[in-house]
Amino acid sequence: MSRKHALAVAACSAAASVAVLAGSPAAVAAVAHPKAGSYAQIKNNKSLMSFTLSKGYVKQASHYDKCVVVPIMMPNIKVTNGKFSFDGKRVDVIGQKWKVHLDGKFVTKTKAKGTWSAKQLVGGSCTSTFTYTVTWQAG
Repeated sequence: MSRKHALAVAACSAAASVAVLAGSPAAVAAVAHPKAGSYAQIKNNKSLMSFTLSKGYVKQASHYDKCVVVPIMMPNIKVTNGKFSFDGKRVDVIGQKWKVHLDGKFVTKTKAKGTWSAKQLVGGSCTSTFTYTVTWQAG
């Protein structure tokens, strides 16, 4: 390899490394530190999915549809590197048991995407599945 070619390769590699390092912290910061507050997906003045982000935890997550008509008592879910997930059994406010899965990822400081599913375990065979995109709701 000629000296001129070797210098060109080294310069390109160094420039690429600087570009990657310069871009990475901003991208990681946007996902790792989402804005605290209320998030919701609303359609026709009806909340399809909502939760509150406070002190690094997703709290009061809820989704309503023809299957899930009362709140399921969800735990606080820790957000790590912009991601959160829960999979387990929960009870709704009237005592019905559910198998619930909720996961999500903050794609920006003010937007998260994910999936929700809930299956009624006792008293019926209702199943709810939903793919959501929630955005931060100003005051």
